[in-house]
Amino acid sequence: MHPRKRCSTSPECVQAVPHALLAKHLALEKTGVTAGLFNCGTCLSSSRSAQHHCRRPQRYSLQRQSAGFLHAVFVYFYRMTGEMREYKVVVLGSGGVGKSALTVQFVTGTFIEKYDPTIEDFYRKEIEVDSSPSVLEILDTAGTEQFASMRDLYIKNGQGFILVYSLVNQQSFQDIKPMRDQIIRVKRYEKVPVILVGNKVDLESEREVSVREGQALAEEWGCPFIETSAKSKTMVDELFAEIVRQMDYAAQPDKDDPCCSSCNIQ
Repeated sequence: MHPRKRCSTSPECVQAVPHALLAKHLALEKTGVTAGLFNCGTCLSSSRSAQHHCRRPQRYSLQRQSAGFLHAVFVYFYRMTGEMREYKVVVLGSGGVGKSALTVQFVTGTFIEKYDPTIEDFYRKEIEVDSSPSVLEILDTAGTEQFASMRDLYIKNGQGFILVYSLVNQQSFQDIKPMRDQIIRVKRYEKVPVILVGNKVDLESEREVSVREGQALAEEWGCPFIETSAKSKTMVDELFAEIVRQMDYAAQPDKDDPCCSSCNIQ
């Protein structure tokens, strides 16, 4: 006897599903990335009829014969084999530069209009970079000075760092420099994965920090430089993909620098 699985198109339709196919469905369903994968041929062709019921066994097929489903399978097998990498990313910068807006835009695809000072927010998101899936644990930190004493702990636990300033605020650009020094002091290592980010590129007419200033600082630090906009989602996904590459490269032994003195990512 085959196990039975309810057809996802018609709730009344119950058909026999080959055991191997059902086992794969149940395993994937546990991951939370798929659901309702099975439909019989009649349901697929007649799903618009509210009165339709399946009366005979049909040939089963996967409903999601698509890149999205294949990606879910890919991620599932990475999880099962223990090859899904996890990275801890810390987002640093002074208050009001858009750290939370960048993080939330990346994680949820939405833009936060209202500024609400952060104390500490934690996010978790799967990301695929260069055909390799990873899990990012992103710590969005406080930018106000009253919580500056907590940074040592954040830095100690972090693997990669996104240092954000607002390109419409020259002081925020100056504030970012001692934060990088703090990372080097806590980590006791110069080649920590860091990306310098000038946010709010959508406010070009109000710019106070030139592109050249950002590039020069990135060259001094030997790290990539990106200008972003959380509002328009400009270079947001590219930013988090690049920090994954930096962390992945740093985790490999006996490697030279992943790029020259710095990269200006556009």
